[in-house]
Amino acid sequence: MKSHPGYSRNQNEKKKAKEENQDSKATMRQMFGCVHFAGEATHDGSCATTQSAVLTGERAAAEVIVELKREEDDFEEIVMDAKL
Repeated sequence: MKSHPGYSRNQNEKKKAKEENQDSKATMRQMFGCVHFAGEATHDGSCATTQSAVLTGERAAAEVIVELKREEDDFEEIVMDAKL
């Protein structure tokens, strides 16, 4: 009996598919200027859960905070240089 090609993956194909999935999730998580992506689909672990949505929201919020602090530090440095 011949199995459906979509269901007969060997270990290498499964590993490749998992790596491609992780790469696409990493791409979704990248920051694009002031846009930060979050949501259960960007989670490394299980997706389609409330917990993964919460975790990615917290991650995105932390990224925003880091970026705002960096911009604040840059602004303060510019102001200090202007005073000299």
